[in-house]
Amino acid sequence: MKPVLINSNILTQAWTCSGEENVTAGKVIKDSPGLLHGLVVNTDGTNAVTVTVYDNASAASGTIVAKITVLAADRTGGLVGIDVGCDNGIFVVINGTGGTAILYYE
Repeated sequence: MKPVLINSNILTQAWTCSGEENVTAGKVIKDSPGLLHGLVVNTDGTNAVTVTVYDNASAASGTIVAKITVLAADRTGGLVGIDVGCDNGIFVVINGTGGTAILYYE
């Protein structure tokens, strides 16, 4: 949740969560313009995982808006508060056996 200060009152602004995604061929997270707030990457403890996020509504092409590799031994890593605008949509590809990612967006 992202706190928003309005008239000295703190409100929370809900972000959409993709849930854990375990895909290697790629997946559409959002097929319209949006904002990528951050992502969390998990490994299986044995294999490194690379997650690439594209500004695209349907394919792993176009502008890369986020890319992170988490080493197997690290188990978890991520990018939070990146707030990257995606004009076309949000498409994610996860490479690495046993890897998952959670994306936060609106």
